[in-house]
Order: sequence, then structure tokens, then C-alpha cells
Amino acid sequence: MSNPSTRGLAIIIVLFVFTSLSWLNIMNDESSSRSTTSLSQLGDCGYQVILNGKILGTVFLQGPSTIKEIAAALETNRLGLDRAEQVFPCSSVMVFQDDKLISVERLPGAQTIACGKRIDLNSASGEDLESVPGIGPGLAKRIVEYRNTFGSFNSAMELAKVKGIGPKKSHEFQLYLK
Repeated sequence: MSNPSTRGLAIIIVLFVFTSLSWLNIMNDESSSRSTTSLSQLGDCGYQVILNGKILGTVFLQGPSTIKEIAAALETNRLGLDRAEQVFPCSSVMVFQDDKLISVERLPGAQTIACGKRIDLNSASGEDLESVPGIGPGLAKRIVEYRNTFGSFNSAMELAKVKGIGPKKSHEFQLYLK
């Protein structure tokens, strides 16, 4: 599995299986009267809520949202979080049982791709870029270096300016990058 495309696809499949198993675990949770797992496809800003290590759900909203809006989109009052603080897009919000916020972290690029969404090319880390089929560590590093040197990309097609990426590859990357 040395081919970068195969490696990227394998990462996506593993994440899909992991997410599916987590979803099934919530569905089978006897303490839950109904599943709170939801995958809303309203926008490109992804949010995941984790309560005591269990994924309650993942939602994609139109723009940056508050914890209260995220909980409402998941149609859950289990959080009891009526907080107005804004959470940056593509975040994982982790909560303890006593409704105390523990952390807000970025969702990994591979998880975003596994949910059928594209990664933001201008905010993606090297690790996020490596989750794209066809992008390995070296190419991810060159993309980040190019972005740091020349500024933001206007589209994935501009990746053709990066050494090692031609028009055909940049066109393929449009499926995974925005």
C-alpha cells in the first residue's frame, strides 16, 4: 500500500468504519431512548459533539456557530449547554457528564472527508492534506510552504502552481479540497 492514493483511500475507509462503529454503539446504548447521532448536510462547517467519550453526532452548518446552535442542530438537550460562545468551524466539542466544556479541537481532515465534505485548503494542516488521496507527507509540506510564502489559494486548481502538482492532479484534488 505504498501508493499515496491507496493510502489516502485506506485512511478514509478506516475513519468511515470507526465512525460507523461509534454510531452503532450509540444506537445500541440502552440508556438512550433514541439515537442522537445526526449528520446534517446544511453547510460546510462541521461540528462534532462528544459526551463522556461517546460521539453524540456530527452536524454541518452554514457558518461559525455557538455551542447552543450546535446542540439544537443535533436535536439534543442532553448537553444542557445554553452557551452563546462561538466555536470555530470544523470543531470537536467535548463535554463531561456534568455539562462542563472540556475542550474544543479541530476535526481532522480525514474525518471531514469521511463525512463527504471538502477540507478548506487555506486552513488545512499538513496532516489534514495528507488525508487527501494522492497527497503524501512531502507534497503536503510543499503545499503548506507555498501557502505560507505566496498566500491563500483562490481554488484547488491553483495547486498546479505547487511543484509536483499538474493541472490533472489539481483537478482531482477539487473533490477533497475547497
